[in-house]
Amino acid sequence: MPGNVSQSNKPLVYLTGFMGAGKSTVGPLLAQKMDWHFLDLDTFIEQEAGCSIGQIFKQKGEPGFRKLEMAAVSKTAKFDNHIIALGGGATIAAGNREIVSTCGIVVYLRWPIEVLLNRIFNDAKRPLVTSKPTHKQRACLEKLFRARSSFYERADIICNCQVGATPESVVTKVLKELTKLD
Repeated sequence: MPGNVSQSNKPLVYLTGFMGAGKSTVGPLLAQKMDWHFLDLDTFIEQEAGCSIGQIFKQKGEPGFRKLEMAAVSKTAKFDNHIIALGGGATIAAGNREIVSTCGIVVYLRWPIEVLLNRIFNDAKRPLVTSKPTHKQRACLEKLFRARSSFYERADIICNCQVGATPESVVTKVLKELTKLD
């Protein structure tokens, strides 16, 4: 199974989806099953910048962060046999979409918005989410989800995830879909 993916001339699998989709949880498990490497793009950006994503947002704003993100996505294009968890907004930029679709297989972890919102509220690591969710913030996140969904839907594989799905069951679904590509 893992050999089939690497023989497709796309030695990368990019996981995409909204905040809370489980990209950083599913990614390492998928990499382990495929005997590949895992890279969380946000962690990579933090290492490159020498500070947290939250600090980048405070210092440079979202536009500054997106520049760093694009540079990081460009660097990943040179990697082989990697599962890469993209940030929730990485595929907004046309340049990022072109790189990931050219260099890898893009997998969208699609969850119902309610599941995602339940996961992300009160997570201090998320720069776009405050610690006390309000109705207004919820509406903003739902709007952001709708705006980004059209980009996620362009993925090579759409993995429909349901309430109660475990990371392991999501990995099994993704592996099954990857084998269908060859």
